[in-house]
Formats: sequence, structure tokens, C-alpha cells
Amino acid sequence: MSDHAAFTAPSSDMRLSPGLHQLPWMGLPDGGSGLRDEVDCFIGNKDAPTALGGYNACMTVFYCAKCGVELIPGLVKLPSMPEVSDRARDRDKETRLASSTVPRGHYAVDPEPWGAPFTPPTDEPRLYHPRQLLMPPALTGWAPAGPRNSVVVHPQDVPALMLLDQGGSHWGCCGPLGTGGRNMACGCGVLVATLAADCMGPYELHLDPVRVWAFDTKGSEG
Repeated sequence: MSDHAAFTAPSSDMRLSPGLHQLPWMGLPDGGSGLRDEVDCFIGNKDAPTALGGYNACMTVFYCAKCGVELIPGLVKLPSMPEVSDRARDRDKETRLASSTVPRGHYAVDPEPWGAPFTPPTDEPRLYHPRQLLMPPALTGWAPAGPRNSVVVHPQDVPALMLLDQGGSHWGCCGPLGTGGRNMACGCGVLVATLAADCMGPYELHLDPVRVWAFDTKGSEG
């Protein structure tokens, strides 16, 4: 039997095996640490550079919490969210997409609120953010109030997911705005992630913190 078939997604009343945890490693409302049994991701071997340089880290494998299928074979955590240009001249000349917020083979944790739900405009000035979503007309000026610390991956690192709900108010001229909530489904039918991929916004995929589970395994030091 393969590892995929043998994996059973844990329920909330099960004690997790070492390294298996619920995303995105954010505390519970009462300040608890949630279900995560954390392992140290950063080995600190500066002699083993990655594409972004200077560190070697554990690999994190992501699973659908409903059916247990492996969604992403293994990614390395970045120390912070990368800075990505939203200028038109830096976008792909054919697709008009921005560069992916996170490079292939990696993931990052976004400390800011992201995506749905959204809160109405206030009198407080809203700071410009280069990864700001293009909002549909009905939500102009609204601010994201989605979860903090969501896990962001390169959309092409999860080829097995299917994009649903194409078209409508949460769809731009070139792709999904990412404003309508989860729009990427596992093969079992559960919506597990939100894709933003329009020519006027960021290009990134956010994993749902409840419907995706992760397992950390230490990488090699050589």
C-alpha cells in the first residue's frame, strides 16, 4: 500500500503524530497553540544555499484533510514573505500575470489578513499594498479580514487542484481575483485553497488552514 493510501487525515479530537499539524500554525481564539506539534524547520546550515540563498530547511508536505491525498510533495519554508513588484512592466508579456509571490519549491506564511471575508470602508486611510487584490465593484474600498498567517505557495506547485467557479463578479478579465473565497478543489471535491491570478492583482495560492494539513520532515544538511 502506498503512503498516500495509508495516510488518514486526523480529526480535531486526535493527538497528532510529531510533525503533523493544522495550518497555518496560528493560535486558537483562547491563545492556545492549536493542533500543531511543531518541529524546527530551519537547520541553519549556511553552506547549503537554496535558490533564495543561505539556508537549508525541512521539507513540508501538504495533504487534503478530507481524503488524505498528498497535494504538494514537499516545500521549503521561506523566512518571510517575498517582495514582489506589481508594476505593469514587470508582468509577463503574454499572460500579464505578476511574478508569483512565492517561487517554485517554497512556501511562505503571510502575517497579514488576506482574502474573504472583507470589512466595509472606514474613514481611516488604507495603506497601499503591492499585493493588494483587485476588488469587484460591489466591494470597492473594502478591506480583507481573512485569516492571518495563511500559507502561500506557487500556483504551479499544486497542479492536481481544479479551479472552480470560473466567471462571475469575482473573476477579472484574465483570471480569478481571489476575492470570492476558496476556488480550488481537491480531487475529492473539497475546496482547499484560494487562487488569485488576474492581470491586475497578485499571482499566488493560499492554502485553507482547516482543509489542508502539513507534515514537516527535516531536509539533509549536505
